[in-house]
Amino acid sequence: MKRLWLFAILALTAGVFTSCGDDPIIDIPEVEENFAPTITLLTENPTGGTAVFSADATIEVEDSGETRFFVGIKGEDLTDSLKTLEVFLNDEKVEESLVSMTAADGTDIGTNNPALLVSPYNTGFSFAVELRTMADYGVNTFRFLLTDSGDLTDEVSISITTTEPVPVGTDLSGNLSGILLNQAGPAGTGGLDLDGGNSVGSADATAEIKDNGINTDNPVATNWRQTISTVNGANIRTLNRTAMGETYDYAAVTTVEEVQSAWDLGDVVTGNSTAVLEVGDEFIVESADGTLRYLLQVAEVNVTTDSNGDNYVFNIKY
Repeated sequence: MKRLWLFAILALTAGVFTSCGDDPIIDIPEVEENFAPTITLLTENPTGGTAVFSADATIEVEDSGETRFFVGIKGEDLTDSLKTLEVFLNDEKVEESLVSMTAADGTDIGTNNPALLVSPYNTGFSFAVELRTMADYGVNTFRFLLTDSGDLTDEVSISITTTEPVPVGTDLSGNLSGILLNQAGPAGTGGLDLDGGNSVGSADATAEIKDNGINTDNPVATNWRQTISTVNGANIRTLNRTAMGETYDYAAVTTVEEVQSAWDLGDVVTGNSTAVLEVGDEFIVESADGTLRYLLQVAEVNVTTDSNGDNYVFNIKY
């Protein structure tokens, strides 16, 4: 029995020493990380040429199908070489005739789509890409797909919305000046025909405005009322400069629509008879039938003290 116990003790001791030995070394194979390529939009044309779009934008164009513009593209890859760059418009591959690429060094990359990236551009590139929008007005979403030799990809998109130009308006029919004389002055000159800028009688059928003559209660030197009123059913409003905005300038008015806007925003003149006129005052007169509106600017106020030869000079646009 003692011999059996001794054998058991020796076996246990041997097991203890074996379990306390060094752990085995296991070799773990090193995993090489593979990065996908990266593609980004540039804020400047890498060739130094025409400015590029680097963010979504809306542009007015005469002919959407003929509108060309540039986008700057940068491609990089940390692990594999770059293989192709492909361009899509609204998820359809762009026709080769509608795209061309130029490298930053001026090299013509051509119109192939996808473009095959060969040395030195397969390690990284900066291209100016010339594109053309689709024939119909609307959103043009261009997507640039970059693929490397490991078939990993990255993409970037930009949307260019084309719209028809806002009509600049109808050209003015008239841009002239006219002299309106004191109604108490020479016969047949107290009215003004705004269509031709002609001095006519205050009761003439062609007149839209007339001078209001003199106040006989005042001495000759100060008896001119220096006010005007409308005739033959015309109406008059005072230009509201606040409503027209800070950028308003009579000299810059070039369209019928601008004159119409001045009328719409103008202040009604009570009784169609103005206050005393000063140089720089502006009014809008509407014809009796409502078909024409005239923008008037007082260019001169010429006062005489010894006669009734007083007069105004008006600038007229309609």
